[in-house]
Amino acid sequence: NDALSAAFAVNDALSISVDRMTSTANVSNQSGTNVKTETNRDLEVQSIQVAYNIGGAVVAVGQKTVDGVNYAEGANVKETVFSLKMAF
Repeated sequence: NDALSAAFAVNDALSISVDRMTSTANVSNQSGTNVKTETNRDLEVQSIQVAYNIGGAVVAVGQKTVDGVNYAEGANVKETVFSLKMAF
């Protein structure tokens, strides 16, 4: 597994972070003719987050892409999350 993350505070209110992770699994398959094959499959995750602090509230957005979900070929996911946190 390899991972890299970086975060940067632009100013007191704005912060940005990026992440990247790669994981490799050794997958074994056996066919109906008892032929065993082994392959390496990668799972890759990339994300970026931005957060802005407005007094007692934080507005944030994050986007993540996952290639090779569960180490399956062609299983890709992309999601975006918006959040609002408030302090009372």
